Amino acid sequence: MFNTILQERFAMANMVKHANLEIEKSKSIADQRLEGYRILKQATDVFQAKVDTFERELNVLIGNYKGDSRVESELRGLIRGISDMRNVIKEDVRKIYIEEPVATLGEIHGSDGNFLRLQSAFRELERENQVLRERYVKLQSSQPSITASDDKERIISSLRSQIASLTNEISTLRSKSQVSVNVQGNTQ
Repeated sequence: MFNTILQERFAMANMVKHANLEIEKSKSIADQRLEGYRILKQATDVFQAKVDTFERELNVLIGNYKGDSRVESELRGLIRGISDMRNVIKEDVRKIYIEEPVATLGEIHGSDGNFLRLQSAFRELERENQVLRERYVKLQSSQPSITASDDKERIISSLRSQIASLTNEISTLRSKSQVSVNVQGNTQ
């Protein structure tokens, strides 16, 4: 009985140790994301400032070529392109999804409502993955593969050459006029 108590305590300690490692990994990933976001935000701000400067310069050029409608329309087209770039720049980088490494901690048991919802969501995702895997296999099997057709051609050519050699062998055997049959046996 003492052994089972010790084993349970060691198992619990091991599980806590793995949970703490996962927490440290997630903190590290969060720190890396924050640093990446900060660098990206700085680069975006610099780019935004350069786009603003470029747009001001284009507006000055439009003012200088007010009478020439062709040049003015080309410059207005450039300004519309800059507006499109500005819309892209305004996209919040925090919405970008970065895949995180995930480790399975093993069988964890719980009884509260949150745990049951988590289990339900997990089963739903597992079933969805299974359905997608089956659809993928079905799609892959329905598409003819190039190597299969190459293999078929190679097999067919090999069989044709074997048929030709066997036909030649049969014709040479038929052309031989001598056939000797040797029967030996006990006559008593």
